[in-house]
Amino acid sequence: MNSLLAGYASSSSDDAGPPKRRNVSQPPAPKPKAKARPTKPPAARLPSLPTSFTSTPDDPSAHQGRRRARPFTDGDYYAHIYAELPVPPALARALTAVIGDLRTRLPDYAVHPILDGPQAALHVSLSHPLPLRRGLTTSLAPELASAVAKLKLGKLRLSLASLAGYTNTAGRAFVALCVGAGASELARALEHAVAPVLRRHHLPAYHDDAEFHASFAWCLQAGAEGDKEEREGDVSPSDAAPFTPELLAHLGATRSAALLKAQPASGWTITDLCVKVARDVTRIPL
Repeated sequence: MNSLLAGYASSSSDDAGPPKRRNVSQPPAPKPKAKARPTKPPAARLPSLPTSFTSTPDDPSAHQGRRRARPFTDGDYYAHIYAELPVPPALARALTAVIGDLRTRLPDYAVHPILDGPQAALHVSLSHPLPLRRGLTTSLAPELASAVAKLKLGKLRLSLASLAGYTNTAGRAFVALCVGAGASELARALEHAVAPVLRRHHLPAYHDDAEFHASFAWCLQAGAEGDKEEREGDVSPSDAAPFTPELLAHLGATRSAALLKAQPASGWTITDLCVKVARDVTRIPL
């Protein structure tokens, strides 16, 4: 007990009498009640987006080791505008043969197919990857649909012709088939429907004098680190290695006949454009 009290000095008045105690016969005055604060109504919340719009962190194991060129940020979504070409089995086999030739002639490069699965389709881009904030994820497709409807394109025929090489800013090279028939109609849709909508929202414009094409294989360029994920549509024409003009000309001489024969007899009939936002695809009638 003495040790517990050692830190407190005694005064002379304390020594003069017994310890002071509170008089329990008179209860302490009650404390004033605190005034109730007015309650605020709950803040309005935006409606939830469908699960197909859920942003997901990087998973390089699901994309052949690729990573995003832009760090994952919750609430960011990417869009892509394109025409879809279903791939007949004969064309899938012809494209696989071209990829086999590329792997044989480029043993130092890992050439990857873009098509994945029996229901895979080739895509002809009409936009770069488009970074969208949440407010535009549900309005982009309706705006584009309104612009396309004014053109009254109806349906159009597409065919694929020569092989070409492309690159993107993430250090990847692509090999593709260029659009032959139907290129002028796609250019009209791009100029008079897609481009005005993108300008209105300050989104990146597609290439001037766009060279429409459908990529079907890719590889890392020499010296590329391989730590960035390419996004569909983010490519430019290129003569850079490894898909050199000489190599593609050789493959064209040996494989073009099979590639042309494997396409639909009268080309593809295109009746809509696709707008993909995150994992959600909207088809816009032409």
